[in-house]
Parts: sequence; structure tokens; C-alpha cells
Amino acid sequence: DNIPDTSGRCWKTKAQDEFGAESGWSSKRTLKKDTVAPTVDSFTVNGVSCEGEENCQKTEVATNSAITITWTVSDTGGSGIEHYQVFQGTDTTEDGSPDSWKQISPNLSSDITSTTTDPGEGTYWYGIHVSDNAGNCITEKGERCPGDNGSDTVSRIVRGPIKVVVDKSPPTVSNIQHSPSNPSIFNEVTITATASDSFTEIFLCQVSKDGGETWLDMTASDEVYDELTENVEKNIKTLNSGLKTVKVKCRDLVGNFSDETTHTFTVFAPPVVSTDKALGILGTQATLNGNLESDY
Repeated sequence: DNIPDTSGRCWKTKAQDEFGAESGWSSKRTLKKDTVAPTVDSFTVNGVSCEGEENCQKTEVATNSAITITWTVSDTGGSGIEHYQVFQGTDTTEDGSPDSWKQISPNLSSDITSTTTDPGEGTYWYGIHVSDNAGNCITEKGERCPGDNGSDTVSRIVRGPIKVVVDKSPPTVSNIQHSPSNPSIFNEVTITATASDSFTEIFLCQVSKDGGETWLDMTASDEVYDELTENVEKNIKTLNSGLKTVKVKCRDLVGNFSDETTHTFTVFAPPVVSTDKALGILGTQATLNGNLESDY
């Protein structure tokens, strides 16, 4: 029987043997044809979600630890959810979008609504396939899964895939310098440095002039921390004369801290003039002044 989509039919059966004897009718059953795929109502990665294709393309999660993926779904077709499949995508052609996908765990039963994965450093995209008991399958993009050629008229919101940058390495600090090159106790000393990271932006750099007891925030050269490599600087006041060591440290967007990198330089005191010499200079000046006055 060609059953209309989502309509129900009641049926019951009985058996007959070769001699024509019949059994009684079985209890009534309902047969329903389900061609409507499930709907992904929410999809989050480390608590971050998106709605709409354009917004999802701009959404990015950065982390230095494991990734937690959660979802909620609904099924209006009537057959119920059968399983979930979570997928991880990578960009093998380096065009900024995923082109290679793999399932990262066995099929998950309908009572599971989250999973955790801990990949190595890199850039990934995550999505989900949801299948019902009638074989209908939908993705986080609201599209039928590969191999499912069915269609329905249910309107769905695009909820992924969601991009994740995993950064487990600290930034590096290099090229620490000071200016002026031969500072005195009357000078402000400007400390400059370069901070670099492979995966996430530099978040903040700091400098210490007291061995690490206190730290002063440094300023990005363009006044905004938003790049993988930042040139930073800080003016330091009230330095006593002698050999000085400053420390610089930086952290990236996900909280990885660099080592404390040191830089040493000398602060010079002004030359000291003896009292006798100072008086001699003053006496000479007074004589000159007197001669000038007598000439007039």
C-alpha cells in the first residue's frame, strides 16, 4: 500500500493453515510513514553557538583544553531519534573552510546529548548528523545527510559547523630592547619587545622592574592586542643607577603564558663635581662677570 506521508493506517493480521483453518485476528497496530527528518534545535561548542549561515561562518571558539559539544534535537516525523554522529572537519586545502570530515566517536544513542573530545593543536570545525528510526538524517546545517535523498518542507535554522582553534603552546617573547641606549637616572626608559604565537592572538604583555614582584601592563604598538605577533612597549620611571634587569612576559588569548624573559642594561648617574672644583668654577664666573661690568 502506498501510504501518504505522515498519515496513519491501522492494521491487524490472522493466519490460515493448508486446510483452511484460520486463527483469530491479532490486536490492532498503527503503521505510520515518516519522511520528515529531525531538527537540530541547538548546537554548542564550549558553550558557543550560532544561528544562520553567515553568522556561523564568522563564529570561532579558542581553547587550550578539551572541547565539549552539546546539542538538543526534535523529531516531528513520529519515528523518534535513533542515533547521533559527531563529525570533525579540517581544512586540507588551506582555503579557510573545512573540506575533510571524519566521525570522531561511535554512533551515540538517542539519550546522549553531549560529548567531549581533546584534539591536538590546530584548527577544526565540528558538526552533527541526527538520524531517526525511519532512516531520515539531518545535519547541523539543516541539510539532509550525504546518502539521504529524502526531502521535507520543515524550515530549519543553520547551527553550524562551528570553528575551533586549539592552542596549547605558550607565546614567545623576543627582541627586548631599551632606549635611550645609555640612560641616566633622569631619563624615562622605554622597554620594547616582540611577542608571537602560532594559533591565537596575543592578549597582553607585562614588564617588571623589581624581579617579578609587580608587573606593569605594556601597550601594543598599534594600541590594540589583536594579532599573532605584537610589538609592545612600556615607559619605566624612577630607576636608580647601576645594573638593571627587567622581565617581560606575555599571554595569549586562551591563557597560555610565556616564560619570563630577562633583559639587562645600565643606568648611569650624572658626573659628580667636587666642592672645590665647583667653587673654582663659580669664582671664575664671578671674575668674568666683574670684567664685563668694568668694560662698560
